[in-house]
Amino acid sequence: MRHQLGASQAGDLYELVSERQGRSWIITSNRAPSDWYPLFPNPVVAESLLDRLINTSHQVIMNGPS
Repeated sequence: MRHQLGASQAGDLYELVSERQGRSWIITSNRAPSDWYPLFPNPVVAESLLDRLINTSHQVIMNGPS
């Protein structure tokens, strides 16, 4: 089941990512970045947030059993 973030939740996540830009941190997810777009009520916020995360990250993709 996918639940869309509320406007304030999306705004809070965007602020967090913006404040942490250029600093080290770890984010884990069981979703591909392309699956994040429908979770945001505003596609512009989703694009900006994912752009900040993806373009400055090192991705480790793990396939296999948990």
